[in-house]
Order: sequence, then structure tokens, then C-alpha cells
Amino acid sequence: PTNQQGKAFPFLKATLAYLALLCLQIVYGAFMAGKKAGSLYNTFPLMAGSILPESVTQSSETMTHFLFENPHSIHWIHRSLAWFVLIFGVILFTRIRADLSLDASVKKSSLMFLIALVMQFTLGALTVLLNVPISVATIHQGMAYLLLSSVVVLIHRFRKSKLKI
Repeated sequence: PTNQQGKAFPFLKATLAYLALLCLQIVYGAFMAGKKAGSLYNTFPLMAGSILPESVTQSSETMTHFLFENPHSIHWIHRSLAWFVLIFGVILFTRIRADLSLDASVKKSSLMFLIALVMQFTLGALTVLLNVPISVATIHQGMAYLLLSSVVVLIHRFRKSKLKI
């Protein structure tokens, strides 16, 4: 690869890693809905006054049950992943926007991605704070699709940009 190709490749790799993290978050969103875990903690950003509520830490169950069955731990995992998704996404956006060698279509797609990300995070917080009204929860689920789509478009833009990988 040329020097320019080398510059775009780390962004593509980071965006693919972000896609994997986002997919995991979406799966935990499905667990949240299925276990009706969203209504367990109606405060944000803390859960029952804590980052890690006692109901999560006092469990003596198997790891499988903790990860996939306990609605308290599912809620905590989904909320924790949301912070990682947000922080990773903002860092990714900032670095893409700062790189002068990247194509304008990549930068435009990164802005759409950031808008979808901020909207999704805000809708997630509102869903919890408002005690999971179906309308807000449904919009939050739909926004997950739009966020996922924006990441796929960003990956596509990297692959089609003038900095061929």
C-alpha cells in the first residue's frame, strides 16, 4: 500500500471494531427488551445511586446467568456498553474529522454517524428516565438501526474513498 492507503487503513480497522462493539450493544438492547430490564433503574447516569448497583454485585449465580438471564446485570451491561459506544464513537469521529487526507464523503458520513450516535445515547437515557414508555423505547430501537446503518455507510465510504485500501 502507498502512504495514503496506510493512513486510511487504521480508520477502517477502528470502524470495523466499532461495528462489532455496536452489534454487541444491540444484542444487549434486545436482552433489555426481552427481560423488561429497562424499568429496573429509572435514574441516569447512576443506577440506584451507584455505578454498579448492589443487586448486580450481590449475585451468586453462574456467569452465564449473570450475562444472559439476570435483568439487573443485563441492564448494567447495556448501560456500561452504551458509555463505551459513545466514547469510542466520539473519539473515532474526532480523529476522522481531524485527518486532512480523508475524503469529503468520509467526513460527511462521519458527521451523520455522530448525529445518530448522540441521538441514540440520548434516547437510551430518556427511555430509562421516563420509565420505558413504549413510544420512546420503540424510537430508541429504531435509532439503533439507523446508527448501525450509519456505521456501515462509513465503512463503505472508507472503502470507496480516494484513499483506496
